[in-house]
Amino acid sequence: PASSSSRRLPSCSGLSPRSEVSRASASPDGGGGSKNNQILCLACSADGQRFLTGGADGGIRVYDTRRRGLSNLCQAGSLTAGRVDGHRGRVCALTYHPQGRRRPAEFGHLFVSGGWDNTVQIWDDRRQRSLWVYFGPHVCGSDAIDVDPAQGHILTGSWERHKSMLQVWKFNEDAAHGRLDLDDKSVQEDMLRGRPLGELQQDPTGTPSMGYVAQWLGTQYMVFAGSNANALKIVDRSTLNVR
Repeated sequence: PASSSSRRLPSCSGLSPRSEVSRASASPDGGGGSKNNQILCLACSADGQRFLTGGADGGIRVYDTRRRGLSNLCQAGSLTAGRVDGHRGRVCALTYHPQGRRRPAEFGHLFVSGGWDNTVQIWDDRRQRSLWVYFGPHVCGSDAIDVDPAQGHILTGSWERHKSMLQVWKFNEDAAHGRLDLDDKSVQEDMLRGRPLGELQQDPTGTPSMGYVAQWLGTQYMVFAGSNANALKIVDRSTLNVR
């Protein structure tokens, strides 16, 4: 059996069980809050010093557990910017990069999000705009995105009847670490042309599964679960065959 330390959940070290972060509608400059925003997902940084919330308004809020307040609002810029740099709909899944535990200087602030606008995006929680966008997955479940700590592959589950259920994407470290000029048209074209490394299609002979869960299971398998077909599938990583 796994040790107690390997099963331990990440903690937000600045908070006691009964403490509260300052009102979610407050922010450093008096703006950035949304009193009536529905919160649909959250994620805690590896060091427990920050946590994220995503919701119905498309913004991702970064909270500092030590100061007990909002430290940043990650959101899309102007539509005239010429590229997608944030969500335009509900944000339903958030996860920090797992390498933030071992390599905090490089990965501690990086996270991945997904939502109803059919995009999955890479962010730095210190910046307002996203750093890279993958187009396609309609993410609805708060457990529908996972990042493999060994290879850095992003796993996504999609809630769409006629498209693939699972997708595997390469985490773009060059974009995440600021080594790409996102205003360069050739870079934008690469982003638009991006395709998954692999994907599991819906079974054409069976009831389609509308994905809510997509998680890595060790180094060899993936887990998918969803509604409609009400099925849980264990998928071989190398062959994409359902076990």
